[in-house]
Amino acid sequence: MTIAKYRTLDEAQKAHWEFNPTPAYYQKLREMFKFLSQLSLHQDNLSGIFRYSSLQLATEQDMAWKVMAPFARYGEEKEK
Repeated sequence: MTIAKYRTLDEAQKAHWEFNPTPAYYQKLREMFKFLSQLSLHQDNLSGIFRYSSLQLATEQDMAWKVMAPFARYGEEKEK
């Protein structure tokens, strides 16, 4: 990947703007966003209020959700 230097923010914005997008450009963009959405570790919004007896238990549960979130989403896609 090449490194480009710009003197102003306007130069940088113009350099990275696609003025004549083609269908291939949109396909590449769609594939990139699909790939990035698979990498993101967002967790699904859980409804309800969760009560814990200690901060340690709450932290452990939070970490378990964050670790298992990508695998849960992968399993859902696999079942479809």
